[in-house]
Amino acid sequence: MKNFNVAVKEWTNTLGKTEVVFLHKILPGPADKSYGIHVAHLAGLPDACIQRSKEILAELEARNYIEIKTDGDFEEPMLPMFSSHPVLEEIKRIDVDNLTPINALNAITEWKKRLNG
Repeated sequence: MKNFNVAVKEWTNTLGKTEVVFLHKILPGPADKSYGIHVAHLAGLPDACIQRSKEILAELEARNYIEIKTDGDFEEPMLPMFSSHPVLEEIKRIDVDNLTPINALNAITEWKKRLNG
């Protein structure tokens, strides 16, 4: 698996505010920093949410909780969203051609219980 990032132009405007423009260019390797808060601002999240996110990020950075892996190659996925879930595996294996409607409803009910805890 290779790591890529979106090229970014960042500067401080005359009011002292950081401005960010995503350049629509994909580059190999990790980004030099996280732009999630900037994306949240562009998406229109409330200012209070943005401000609180900045506070949390500053605290995490001050405590060195954030570790950035700088090499571009990863042997395994970094996020759990890439790992399989037992319910998903069952759905993949189910034989829908030989499933009665009541058995389908029972299976869905069971999966829903397991997914919702």
